Amino acid sequence: MEWEGKIVTASLLCSVSGHKLEPGDLFFSGLGLFEGQFTRVVFSPDIWETQEKERFVSWWRQRVPPADGKQKRLRLDADSLEQLFVNLRESRSRIEQCLAYVVALALVRAKRLRYQTVVKDVAGSWLLAEDRKRDMVLRIRDPQMSKKEEEQVLVDILRATGLG
Repeated sequence: MEWEGKIVTASLLCSVSGHKLEPGDLFFSGLGLFEGQFTRVVFSPDIWETQEKERFVSWWRQRVPPADGKQKRLRLDADSLEQLFVNLRESRSRIEQCLAYVVALALVRAKRLRYQTVVKDVAGSWLLAEDRKRDMVLRIRDPQMSKKEEEQVLVDILRATGLG
């Protein structure tokens, strides 16, 4: 499934409280299937803590960009991400598993992997994504990262790109 134009975007207002998010504010976005459409919804941090995360296909933390438009854009090379994923995907290290999952999500966004679905079983939640280049479907475990692990993954990505 191609995603372009199929996701209803959100404004920079908390979807529950209506609070307007200002430049520099931290917020959370969630992507879910609501009323038959993929919709991105936005939450202020205190409201996000009360949400049932199972309603979302994906979610992420962001900051409202500066009003002057001088936000530093982070662009990662898809070839480097792909190699990083290949290097990490068999790792037994918890933090490397977390990083591999985030890199896999980035590869879906970069269209190097094609999203198929998310499945849940007694062992957890799994992202199924097709690797067309290698003609295989990957089953990537969602590590259900803690806040500390999310922060460590961010530090690792920034360090790998030379921005941290």
